[in-house]
Amino acid sequence: MASRYFSLLLSRNFSEADEILKSLREKAKTDWEKGYVNAMEGLMVSLRAEGEGLLYAKRIMGNSSSLKNAKSRFMKIAKEPKIVTIPFEDGFAKCWIDFLRILGSQGRKGSVSGHKDAVSHNPRNKPR
Repeated sequence: MASRYFSLLLSRNFSEADEILKSLREKAKTDWEKGYVNAMEGLMVSLRAEGEGLLYAKRIMGNSSSLKNAKSRFMKIAKEPKIVTIPFEDGFAKCWIDFLRILGSQGRKGSVSGHKDAVSHNPRNKPR
């Protein structure tokens, strides 16, 4: 469902994306899931805003160099235990990594299919 949500955001179908977000928000039980959903909410606000050139998500879209740098930064953040200290932050960073992967794949393939739904999947599966 996360991949579908990101696809809807990128195609500016905010009403359908909002329905998915509401469903995911209700299902989010763990701190990791709540962090992931929180980042999804932030992406919606950022991409929905008109004319906000300084918003991070909008600055990296359409620029493969910025996209690659952002992806690298979030992957580094997610792996650094001193930066990501709680499951909420881990979920938040994972959402951004997933979004950036999908954004990058859309630039290469024009498709978002084949990406795992990460909202209910904590790749570390260990308490902090």
